[in-house]
Parts: sequence; C-alpha cells; structure tokens
Amino acid sequence: MEREQQDDGSHLFNSDWIVQQKRTFTAWCNSHLRKVGQQIENIEDDFRDGLKLIHLIEVISGEKLTKPKSGRRLRVHHILDINNALTFLKSKGVHLTISAEDLVDGKLNLTLGLIWMLIHRFAIQEIDFDDGTAKEGLLRWFNDGNEMPINNFAEDFKDGVALCYLLKKHGCKAKVLEDLTNADPVHNLNSAFEVAENEYGVPAMLDARHVAEEPDELAVMTYLSTLYHVLNEQKSPQTEGDFQSEVYLIQIAEDCPEKCLQYLKKCLEDNRFIVSLHELADKDHGPTYLKVQATFQDLCVEAESLEILKTLAQNKEMTEFLAEDLKLFEGHRDQKNFFTPAEQLLLLESKLHQVPFQKEELMKVGLKKLGASGSIIRSCLYAKPQIIESFTPRHNTEDKKKLWEKIKRNPFHFPFNALRDYYGEEVAFYFAWMSFFTWTLLPISMLGAALFLHRPKGMTVDDSPYLPVYALMMALWTILYIKCWRRKEHEHALDWGTYNVEKSEHVRTEFVGEIRTSPVTGKPEKYFPSWKRRICYLASFLLSLPFLSMGVMAMILSLNLNGYIHDKESPIYFATLSHFAEPGGIFAADNPYYGWMVPTIGHSLVINLINKLYRSVAEYCTDIENHKTEYHWNSSLTVKRVLFELFDCYLPLFYIAFYQLNIIALRRELVGLFWGDEIRRLVTESIIPLVTEKFVGYQQKKKLAKAKKEDVTMDIEDLDNLLLEEYEQFDDYLEMVVQFGYVTLFASAFPLCSIITIVFLFIEARSDMFKLLYLCRRPIVHRVNNIGVWSKVLMCMMVLSMITNCFLFGFASEQLATWAPEMYETYSDGDQWIKPGYGRYVVGIVFCAEHVLILIVVLCHFLVSDSPRHVKLELERRDYVKKQLLKELQHKKFV
Repeated sequence: MEREQQDDGSHLFNSDWIVQQKRTFTAWCNSHLRKVGQQIENIEDDFRDGLKLIHLIEVISGEKLTKPKSGRRLRVHHILDINNALTFLKSKGVHLTISAEDLVDGKLNLTLGLIWMLIHRFAIQEIDFDDGTAKEGLLRWFNDGNEMPINNFAEDFKDGVALCYLLKKHGCKAKVLEDLTNADPVHNLNSAFEVAENEYGVPAMLDARHVAEEPDELAVMTYLSTLYHVLNEQKSPQTEGDFQSEVYLIQIAEDCPEKCLQYLKKCLEDNRFIVSLHELADKDHGPTYLKVQATFQDLCVEAESLEILKTLAQNKEMTEFLAEDLKLFEGHRDQKNFFTPAEQLLLLESKLHQVPFQKEELMKVGLKKLGASGSIIRSCLYAKPQIIESFTPRHNTEDKKKLWEKIKRNPFHFPFNALRDYYGEEVAFYFAWMSFFTWTLLPISMLGAALFLHRPKGMTVDDSPYLPVYALMMALWTILYIKCWRRKEHEHALDWGTYNVEKSEHVRTEFVGEIRTSPVTGKPEKYFPSWKRRICYLASFLLSLPFLSMGVMAMILSLNLNGYIHDKESPIYFATLSHFAEPGGIFAADNPYYGWMVPTIGHSLVINLINKLYRSVAEYCTDIENHKTEYHWNSSLTVKRVLFELFDCYLPLFYIAFYQLNIIALRRELVGLFWGDEIRRLVTESIIPLVTEKFVGYQQKKKLAKAKKEDVTMDIEDLDNLLLEEYEQFDDYLEMVVQFGYVTLFASAFPLCSIITIVFLFIEARSDMFKLLYLCRRPIVHRVNNIGVWSKVLMCMMVLSMITNCFLFGFASEQLATWAPEMYETYSDGDQWIKPGYGRYVVGIVFCAEHVLILIVVLCHFLVSDSPRHVKLELERRDYVKKQLLKELQHKKFV
C-alpha cells in the first residue's frame, strides 16, 4: 500500500488508453461535482482555472478549502488556487509530481495522473481492506462470493460476465444473467452498466467497446471503486418488515379512564401505526405509556404530503419527494437511513396529528371536557380528566452518543449537519447562529481588550480617547454581523432543503374562523378578520400590564438597594432601602466583600421568577389571538415574552444610563447583571438538572430493581426519556439575545464585555448541547429556514444600539470631552460640563452621528442582498431543471 501511495500513476498511461481514461475519469468527477451543481466536459480544460478542482476536492474530502478569488481572474489567480488545492492534497498524504502550471497549461497526461491520484486516495484507499494493496483488496472484494472470480481487471474482466455475476450476488432485481453470451462481450458489459445505473445510480463510466477490446485497469478500478461504495452502503437492504422507525412515546395520565386508553390505542392501530402498550399493575414502578412507530411506506406517503426534498440518484438534484417514484431517489434501498432521524420524527408527528377520531366516543366514557382540536393527540392532552400527560420523541442512544463524540473530538466546531439530521433544522439553526456569533465577535473583542489593557496608568477606561472609536467599530460590527448572518441563513436553508418551507406551513388545528371561499385557490377555507385579532392584541397588552408593573417594582427596589437614587425628592426614592447602600452599609460600593453585587444578582433572580410567572399568561394571550399557523403562533408568543423579559432586564440599565447619566454606576450594574446571569444559567440549566436527574434516576432504578424481583418488565431507556424535562428553546435564544444586548447596547460603558462574552458563549454552547442530549427530552422537530422572529429582534436591538451608544458618548460620559475639550469646562471636583452656549453643538454631534449610523444600516439593507449570489443561481438552476422535467413529462403524456 505504501508503494502505491507514493505513485502518481503517470507511468501507467498508455496512449491507446487515453480515450478510456478520459471518459471514465470525467464521469467519476461529474458523479461528485453534480452534488454541488457543477460538471466538466473536457477534463484537460475545465480544471485549468482551479475552481472546479477545488469543488471536486471539497466534495470528496468533506472539507473546505481556501475560497477562490471572485471577479476577474488572471493566470496568476488560477495558479494560486491550484497551488492551494495541491498543498491540501499533500497534507492528506497524496504524493504529486504535477505542478500548478502543468494543470493551467492543460497537460492531459499529468491531469489524468492527478485525477487518478484523487480516485486512488479518496475512493480506493477509503475501502476497508485488511492488508495488501488497494488493487488486491478491490480484487478480493470483487471475487468474494462471486460465481465467476477473476485474476485481474484486464483480460478476465473484458467479457462482462464476472461483472454481471457481481451484480447478481448483491441482489439486483433485474434479470442480468438471462441473456449473457460469450460471443458478445459488448452486450454483456452494456447490460451490466445499464443495470448498475438503473438499480444503484452508478453512471456508466466505461465504454463497453473499449473495455471489450483492451480494458484499462485504472478505468476499471475507478468504476469498481464507485460501485463498491454504493453496494457496500446497500449490502443489507431492509424489507418493510425489518424497518424500525424513530419512536414517539405517549405518556398516559394516571387518572385516564381505561376505555379512553383503549380507544386511543385502537385509533392509532387502525391508521397503520405500530403501537405497543407498556402498562404495569403497580403504578409506582413506572408510568403507563404507548410506544408509537410508523411503517416506511407510510413515512413515504407523508413525506410527499409535506413536500420533503430528497436527492435524485441519477443527477444528484434535490427535488420534492414522490412516493411512487421512490426508486429514482438516492439510497432508496436503505430504508433505515433514507429519511434522517429528524425527518422520521417530523413525518411521524405529522401523521399522528391527522388520525381521525370521534369526539362523541371519548365523551361517552365520562370525559367532562375534550380539547378543542382536530388532533386526537392535542384533544387528549387538554381533556378533563386528562388522557395524555405528554408525548415526546424518544432519544436514540446510539445516535446521541455518536453526536456527543463528534463534539468532543473538535470542541471548536459544531457538526451542524449531524445536529440537523438528529434534531431537525430548528435546533441546528440555533447552534449555527450561536457559533457564528462567537467567532465573528472575536475581532471586535480583541479591540475592546486592547483598549482596556492599554489605558493610561491610574485612569479608568472612560478617560481613553479611543473609547468612541471602539463604540463606532462595535456599531459597524453589529451591522455587518446581522447582514452576514442573514446570508449564512440562506446558505443553510439551501443545503438543508428548507428554503421554501414556509410555503408548506399547515393550518393549526386550534384555529377557528368563518368558512369562506379563498380568493387565491377558490376553495373553502377558515377566515379570521384582522380587526378581531387587533382587539385580541389590545386584550393581551392589558393582561400583561400587571406583570410589567411587577418588573418596575423590582427595578425600584434594586435601584434603592444599590444606592443609585440620590435625589431624595424622587418619587421612587425610599430611605429605608437606600440607607443599606450608604458608606459602610452592607450593600455599599466600598464593601470589601462585594456586597454591592447582592442587590444586582437578587434583581436578576427576581426578574427570572416574574418571567416564569408571565410565561403561562403569554401563552393564554397568544391562544386568544387565534393565529392561523404554528409559525405565526410561535412568533406572537416569542414577541410577547421577548419584549416583557427585555423590558425587565434592561429597564434599570436605561434608568441609570439615560436618566441619571452615570456611566460608572452603569458599568457596575452591567458587571453584576452579567456575572449574575452567567452563574444563574450555569447552576439552573446544568448543575441542578444534572443532580436532579441523577437523584430521580437513582430512585427509579431502585423501583426497577424491586419490579425485577417481582417479575415486572420495563424498558429503562423509555423510562429515562419520560423522566427528562421538556426542552425550552426560547430560554436559550433569549439568553443569547440578552448577551447580545450587553455587548452592543452599552459598548461605550463596558468594552471588556465582548471578550468575556466569547468565553461564556463557548461554555454556554457546550452546556446547552449537553443539556439537550442528556438532561432534556428530545424536542419536537420543526422545519425552518431561519431563526425566525429572533432576526427581527436582533435588527431592532441593532438600531437601538446606535441610539444608546451615541447618547452615552455625548451625554452620559465625558467621552466627547476628550475629542472636543473646547466645548467643556472642568470643575473643582474633576467633572467636565458643557460650556454655556455649546449644548446645541453637542446635541448636533450626537444627532448627526446617530443618523449617519442608521443611514449605513439602511444602505446596507438595500445594497447588500440577504441571499448570496451562488444561492440565487442554485435556486434559479433548480427552478429551470424542474420546468424542464415538467416539460418532458408533459411531452411523454402527449406522445
């Protein structure tokens, strides 16, 4: 193997075989390039600029190379890009004799040698051989169980008989052996190539006439290595009976009537679900629950209904899945992996909500109330007495372990595609956004740290003349960050097949309205007038007022206990509270034991409690607003909770910054809130749940041990899943948005915040992932193409940060005085105040600075597209291909 690894294959190229090699290597390259919407026509010309070579290497290696220069490209750019590609190949152990100049000049023999080394390294050597060379290992695989073994890939292969027997051994359905003939090897080879392409999606890389006359071993090995990878993936094709889908667990309430349970089970079984009831005589041993799965056939039907995108085997195009055309899609024989685990759960849940049932049958057995929903699951969740306590996807222990191992192997990179496959797009987008936030914050955080470390000795950071520069750079960073993230969202949505997912949003079963004829489709639909929903919005606001008042009261208590209110005539000054913050007091700023942090941390905890109380009120308000789709329901709920919680969180900071104009107190409050939030999150989200889960698990294991002695069986994995807490993604998003606010809204007050945030974001991301894997139930899968309403929240905070930082620069600090000292005068206590008559100039400077920043935001919005050019081109290409396919189908029907 070592000898082969140091051989570039160039001495093996005979001029008589050039035609075979060009055809085979071109087909092999295109089989991979199609995955990224590329292809080549002429192998010596199409790799000359380096672009398609980079695409090819990225596909076959699974790694990203240095991005090529865009715009006008010269020979020097071609050489530079190819050199980068060759350097990468050398790092992977590929021994090369070709230079970048040779490839740019289109030297055919050397180009073919390079492609052969790619095939050898990334196709043949990837095959799992025990010993010997790659060629010997490929030959052993070919002969293993083959009724017509061969000794070489030349003379013995040329009649095509052995290849036909290889396909027969792997269970191809076509009758490939029926018309074999020793007299016509071209016919045999063409039959085998056709079967391999139709059954397994392996393109016919070889020309049967050339192979029958004088086959080229390199070309044959290239074709067989491709066939090996496909057949190896499908060597154990499953039958419908062998297929085991992902599992939904439906926990039955303790007071559920037996007849209701049996009726629920019957409804599920009548709709082709695979249902098993787990019920114990002694309820103390564990809960009663249903384990629900679906057949592969039913998942296919549901996938067509939800317009799931899958990849076609022939041209690697992503297109809407059609159950009747299953065989046209890549990997259709491998039922276990055809749909990702997340897709299986999405399809299973969608099918569960469509189970037909008779409400009257459930009411007959003594139910007092049934949930107002067309879904049997939701109806039973809100029934009285309750039938279903909860329903949740079950964790897959093996997949979960593999995912955690991937994260531990490279803690600086999240495997977003693996996350998407296991949890779905909603969870994957959250971690992609958090990772993007962390790494893009690094450059600006370095500037903040440098500003803090290089401040003049004996002076605070407020006196640094460069602080306004940092605030300006932070404002520009915020604009670029949000725009770049929007573009990244579009890339992920395209890769994950959810770009147009909102178009297939389904109507909520709880949505009520008048029946009318749709002005778009002409079909009957439910309609709820917008004026009625506006009245509901007003009711939601009125119901939220008492909780907003509680937040204001918490702020007043915190400000007094911190000693921030010095004006005794102020309506929110309370002497009984403020004296604790006076010099020598337990909460005073001069307290050697950091007592001044106690009120701030206490305020953070109280606000967290108020937010939890408001959560159920927000859900009730959102319900009465009667939103049509789940997307709009979730967006409305998110807006309510975000506004409420940000109001509670930032209210004291705004009071200190813009009413008291005290930047020193603002920084102190920021530090307290910052550390208080981080410690609270670490304790409440990781440590306490972990200890609780271990304790409850220990108690349950004792019960299970007792049950085992009594010959009672119970699935421990199922029980562990049911004991976990539900995952609340809103809290994770909100914490990151609050963190974003600390960094951007008050950049002038706390420049060190950004670099501290990076450290905490790194810890938080791994903590959230651990929590999601081991401390929380597997979340319900939602298909999304972005982070939803959180993008709008970030946009609003970006605009607000322009205003707050300009205000801090001009009014709440002495930062402007360092740049325009002639407009200020210094008093005996060292404070600087605006000279009489200069106030209007200060206001003008702040006003202009704020408007210039907002103008940059507007220009960036209109001049820079949210969708990258390559995404637009790919969408246009897909649309074109779809139209062409439609024309072909219409033509066939016409003919």
